[in-house]
Amino acid sequence: MKFKLFVLMLGMTLMQSCGNQLSKTSEEVLNGHWEATQIKGNAISDKVTPPTLDIDIEDHKISGNDSCNGYMGAIQKITDKDFLLGGVAGTLMYCEHIEVADAFNQALKEVATYKVEEGELHLFSQQGEKLLSFKKNDKQ
Repeated sequence: MKFKLFVLMLGMTLMQSCGNQLSKTSEEVLNGHWEATQIKGNAISDKVTPPTLDIDIEDHKISGNDSCNGYMGAIQKITDKDFLLGGVAGTLMYCEHIEVADAFNQALKEVATYKVEEGELHLFSQQGEKLLSFKKNDKQ
């Protein structure tokens, strides 16, 4: 009886932990250098350097440039749909187009889920609002 209870508890634990895992395919797709194309539905102007997002799944880290300042942070949780960030910090330089950096940083704070469609990464809020869109650019 104790053995059956142990096996049942072990099975439940394994099933629960599998729900918090990222598939190998998703990991391969997400890892790398991404350039922002939109912030909350607004296209990034050709007159500014687009914000970037570098994802390192193995080390659970992100980094990049918000179009003005460098930033880095931790990935708290990542599954095949969830993408929760924590502890994002950056430099504080003066920039001509600070509104792009501010909008990017605010959107990044709200990210809860993601979807990759047709080679683009889309980040969404908990309510499902599309916050950021990126195209992959590993040729940095």
